[in-house]
Amino acid sequence: MKNRTLNLILIIAALGVTTVAARAQPGIPGSIVTTRGTVESGNLFSTTLPDGNRYVVRATGGSFKNAEVVYTASNPAWMFSGITRVNLHLKMDFSIRRHLFGDVFNWRAGRWETKLIQYDIIGLNTSSNIAAGREFFSSNGTVKVRMRASFSSVFQMRFDWLFLSAGL
Repeated sequence: MKNRTLNLILIIAALGVTTVAARAQPGIPGSIVTTRGTVESGNLFSTTLPDGNRYVVRATGGSFKNAEVVYTASNPAWMFSGITRVNLHLKMDFSIRRHLFGDVFNWRAGRWETKLIQYDIIGLNTSSNIAAGREFFSSNGTVKVRMRASFSSVFQMRFDWLFLSAGL
């Protein structure tokens, strides 16, 4: 895990992500859990590098099929009050065009807040600030992000890279 995290930090620097997340502290991947849908392949380590090794979720359900993934990351440095911005680094795609919703957990209010909406996309490759405020960091420096989509037909949500960093 330490080697993969170090490799991830080096790749982030090589890709110029530090310009998006200036002085950002990388998150240590904690977990990835499928809360709606079925995991077809991959695990937490499938999301740590943009290497084509994917975490794939097939949407399931009744008349509307849903896919939902919750990703957590933490860093002891995120416990400090100066750290207030959550940066999402995401490379993913769908098997068919879909709307993607990204939520960040507000620890103070105890609820999810939608911070990213992408309409009618087949894929997304982005590094951006998605939330600002201490309320998105737990007391132990943990951040939770949820990615979700739904459709009337079965589809796949495929994550190649899902990573969090945080900064000032």
